[in-house]
Amino acid sequence: MFEHIKTLILWFLILLSIFLTVQIWTFQPEYAILKSTEYIENTPIGEEKRLPEVIKPKQVVIHQHGTSFSPIERNDFLESFYEEYRGTSIQKRSISSSLLPYDKYTEFKAVEFTFPDSLPKEVLNEIFQIKDIESFIINEIDRIVLFLDNEMDKERVHGKLISFKEQMYVNVVTNISPSKFKEDVTKEKTEQFYEVFSYEVINYGDGFKKTVYLPEESLFVNSVTYLAKPISPDHFKQTLFSDPNFVKHYFQSDGEESFTDGNRMVNVLYSGNVLRYINPTFGDVIERNSRPILFSALDFLNGHGGLTNSFYYDSLKNFGTNEEITFRLVIDGIPVYRSNYFGVNHLFEITLNRDGGHQFDEYVRPLFYVEDDPVNITKTTKIPSGHALIETLKEKRDFNRFLLTDISIGFMMIKRQSFVTFEPRWFIQYNGNWEVVDVVDETEDSEGFLNGLE
Repeated sequence: MFEHIKTLILWFLILLSIFLTVQIWTFQPEYAILKSTEYIENTPIGEEKRLPEVIKPKQVVIHQHGTSFSPIERNDFLESFYEEYRGTSIQKRSISSSLLPYDKYTEFKAVEFTFPDSLPKEVLNEIFQIKDIESFIINEIDRIVLFLDNEMDKERVHGKLISFKEQMYVNVVTNISPSKFKEDVTKEKTEQFYEVFSYEVINYGDGFKKTVYLPEESLFVNSVTYLAKPISPDHFKQTLFSDPNFVKHYFQSDGEESFTDGNRMVNVLYSGNVLRYINPTFGDVIERNSRPILFSALDFLNGHGGLTNSFYYDSLKNFGTNEEITFRLVIDGIPVYRSNYFGVNHLFEITLNRDGGHQFDEYVRPLFYVEDDPVNITKTTKIPSGHALIETLKEKRDFNRFLLTDISIGFMMIKRQSFVTFEPRWFIQYNGNWEVVDVVDETEDSEGFLNGLE
């Protein structure tokens, strides 16, 4: 009897095995379920840009026989001059660790390019034509100066590539035509040029001083209003997650939204105005990325929808192995430093973080863009002179001169629903943050500009 039962069980298992095998062979997945999943086309939100298109000098200063001029706002001269001299062939002559005072080479014709923060030397190959970049020794560039000089009784356009923090600079010679250079820095223009003076903010020693150029007289800058168009988070859902079909959408109790695939997360913050992407990179720090973050960040932005509006490289901060890079919105040549959303810088900044590895673990950006043409140009705002600003700072209570690291005319962003207004102000970079300075100008009104260079 017992043997019959074992035989029946054995036959049952054999038949069950045959049945399951046939089911596996003949199984057809229900593709209709996958096909019914809603799909958002992965369309770009902006333009893919090359490195030179996101690197622009914060200011271009023209020196003539001891007097300096600068176009404060965007104008054809600044744009064309920078574009024209990009691609110049330069050759290293020497490296020095003692910088002469600026007035020693600004007594004659010179052009100075000041950048918002240090540039890795590898960027020079994207701006100029250089054969021996590795021999430059210095690792970063803060400022570039082009000037006329005599070499064996022959005029040539020379240059200085200056690194403040490293307290070194490279002397170079260029292939720029001296006659063309003279014409460019002396010919009259219809745009407004303001006479400026230098003001020291940081002294690194051995002649290396970070100076800013401030207007001698008061000047006038327009406030402008643009339409602000929202960017759907669905665009980023398609580009920031490896499989958008597994992304879940949550609404928080405070009205904010979140998207996650169980690992990566996208948070939509501040009434839908800011996107924050978090990508934990466990174990990625084992192999440190030697490629400059500026190159990697631009690749990331181009690969995830492109860049909206005129965002330019602004700063790089290091916190141990962590690197944070910021791109800042620039409107009509003037950077945006603050907004009416107090403490929310990402209405006008794009930041990316990586912790030593190859992937970015955080990406924060605005979820709107401003249209190309303004809908309104309002009253002209008077900006007090640089001298008035300095006097205001001297009288400011508890002001620590050593915490001042930069000064700039910038825009305050006022965002209201679908409109954004940019209002000009004086700003100082103080203790690492940009702050508005209310300057009291006791001088009389002045036109404050020269119609061309003399």
